[in-house]
Amino acid sequence: MNSEDDFQIGLSPGNFSDIPPEVYIWTPNVRINYKDIVEVKSSKTADGYVIEARIPKEVLFSGLAEIEKEEHKTTSSLPSKFESGLKFGVSVDASDTDDAALPQKLLMSSSKERIWGDPTTFGILELK
Repeated sequence: MNSEDDFQIGLSPGNFSDIPPEVYIWTPNVRINYKDIVEVKSSKTADGYVIEARIPKEVLFSGLAEIEKEEHKTTSSLPSKFESGLKFGVSVDASDTDDAALPQKLLMSSSKERIWGDPTTFGILELK
């Protein structure tokens, strides 16, 4: 079941005209204004587009830090920096919807076993 360290993050390239690239976090309930500090850029390519995002650790660990404070525990269990050996559960899922009023047309996932709301079906990303 999703918890404070399980994220569903959406990135959109915008339309390369009047709609800018954007980020949206569905889960968890991020307790800071992440849209002001997450950077998203996109560029067209011959075959489609590229999206790049910079998501600060303050966004990724904001919920866990608040839980630690509320329980008066130390925050030593929170990574202070990204270093070799740090592991994350990751599932990269690209979807296509050309009109917000219409249903999704396509979903591709990096996880063959992906089940919504079950992070145990994600792959593992380990920093080297």
